[in-house]
Amino acid sequence: MNITTYDPKLCTIEVGGNFLRGFSDGGKVTIEKNEDNTTYLAGVDGDVNYSINNDNTATATIPLVSSSPDLAFLRQLAVNREEFNFTMVDMNENGINISVDGCRIIKTPDYSRMKEQEEVEIEILIPFLTK
Repeated sequence: MNITTYDPKLCTIEVGGNFLRGFSDGGKVTIEKNEDNTTYLAGVDGDVNYSINNDNTATATIPLVSSSPDLAFLRQLAVNREEFNFTMVDMNENGINISVDGCRIIKTPDYSRMKEQEEVEIEILIPFLTK
């Protein structure tokens, strides 16, 4: 029997040289490819043809609380349309590490003040995801 332990503190997210803080209770990051790796066409007689999709872009979605001390920095990156390095280091067992230059924030994060803190999602375009 194999028993493992996951510790979210062992996963760090770095954007433009700054280690992010103030994550929401849902998680730290979700990285999703923007397109399928392979597409196909099935002909009328059942023949299947595959096409390789060379779009290796991805989106990293980072949920922060509205009081995160890094939101102002991230908003400034978005407003200035700056490119930066995105790095995720997961030191957990079976964790993966990703570091990509030339990333950008897709949209300036929302700004609101409510009765309580709320989640603010930061979406980062990763121009070339290899993992």
